[in-house]
Parts: sequence; C-alpha cells; structure tokens
Amino acid sequence: MSWDVSILKSSNWFTRETEEFVKRLVNNFNSGRSVYIVTANIECITYCKNDDEFESICFNADYLIPDGIGALVLLRRYNHSVSERIPGIELAQKVLSEVPPRTRLFLFGGKEYIVKKASEFIKDNYPNIDIAGICSGYKFDTRTIIDDVNESKADILFVALGMPKQEKWIADNLDRLNVKLAIGVGGSFDVWSGTTKRAPGWMKMSGLEWLWRVGLQPFSRVPRFLKSVFLFLQLYFLRR
Repeated sequence: MSWDVSILKSSNWFTRETEEFVKRLVNNFNSGRSVYIVTANIECITYCKNDDEFESICFNADYLIPDGIGALVLLRRYNHSVSERIPGIELAQKVLSEVPPRTRLFLFGGKEYIVKKASEFIKDNYPNIDIAGICSGYKFDTRTIIDDVNESKADILFVALGMPKQEKWIADNLDRLNVKLAIGVGGSFDVWSGTTKRAPGWMKMSGLEWLWRVGLQPFSRVPRFLKSVFLFLQLYFLRR
C-alpha cells in the first residue's frame, strides 16, 4: 500500500525565500487574475489524506506554502528543494508590508470583536493598507459576503474560518470575487486582535510553534496533533 498523498507531489509548492515570493506576488498584483494561496502545515496534509475534495482544492491552488516544520520535512522527503518554512501569519504580514499604498483589504472570519480588533491592528501597523470591510465568520450568508467584498473594491481577502472550511469557501467562491489575492489565514485574526499570543522567538526559530499552539488548547489540539504525527510517520517512512 502507498501512503503518498498527491498534494506532496504538486508542482505548485513555492520552495524559495519568503522575500522572493512576496516580490513575485506584488509584481503580478495587477495581472487581472485572482490568486489563491494555501498555507499548508502537517494538519492540512492530514486533511488531504482523508478528504479528496479538500486535497483537490489544495492541489489546484495557485501556490502552496510550507507552513510548519512537518510540511518542510515531508517536502524534502518528496524531493522538493525547500529553502524555508513560511508561517501563514508571517506571509500575510509581509504581503501587507510590501503591497502598494492604498491597497484595500477585506477581513472575513472570527468573532465580531476579534475581526474588528484585528482590523484596528492592521490599520495602526500597516499605513499602506486601507480596510475595505470586515465581517464576522459566524452566521454569515455567502451571497451577502461576496456582494460586500465586491462592492468594497477590495484587492486582498483574508479568510479566517479555520481549516478546511476557509480553503473550501475560497475555492467555491473565488470565481465570483473580484479580489486580486485570497488567503486562508487561520488563527491570524486572534493574534492580531491580541486574543492569542504567538510562541516565543526561540520556539518559532526552532520550528516548535506547533507545540506552543498545542499547549494553548490541549483538549482540542492534542487529538489532532496525534493524528497528524501518525500520518507524518507513515508518509515519511512508508513512502513508495
């Protein structure tokens, strides 16, 4: 039996430095095409193993980004020359720093007070960004969200509905959205709002940020973590 998952063989993985990737995004910003990015960690790969629809969505994204040490190790095992992992929140922040002035951003997801605080953080820290609109991720109507995003003339859409819901939502609706860039940003709104703290610098540098997140939410994350570790070992050692 082969334990391979096709996402690990995708040619859409971006395997060079974050700086180069963001520069490429910004240079193509006015190409007239909507770009969809999936930031994939080992948990994302675990979902792909068990959900064919989700794997197809990830496989066909414009770019797959190795978010996490587990994804980095597996990509190297599958013969990708990966230079570094790119945490999704850091990619999002780098994009916000490098896009042209007056770029318009729409934030969708999270609780109402969290997305509001996240938008205030971005407004205070990224002067080249205009907040085009915000919307909570609770009890939303997709048609209304699409209308709101398009009417706001947003250039970038950050979706924080959690994986795999955010990736599926973007993939299902991207052709009806007029944005230039869409990214699922997971728990980034929680960090930007001050609700959750990121791991200390030494843990981030050591690739141990996953352990910090498990410690913050042990009851919900430990079962998922154990499942991801089990799959990681299968993919690494039983690859054919």
